[in-house]
Amino acid sequence: MPPLMKLSIVFLIRLVFLKNLFTGTRTFKDKIVTK
Repeated sequence: MPPLMKLSIVFLIRLVFLKNLFTGTRTFKDKIVTK
């Protein structure tokens, strides 16, 4: 596996993780606001 390909895969995984984290915290804040 070329290093560039490996780097792009790691970047994609981090991007997805950060996106999930952001949406998770946003829904959590929404739940607090609605209470």
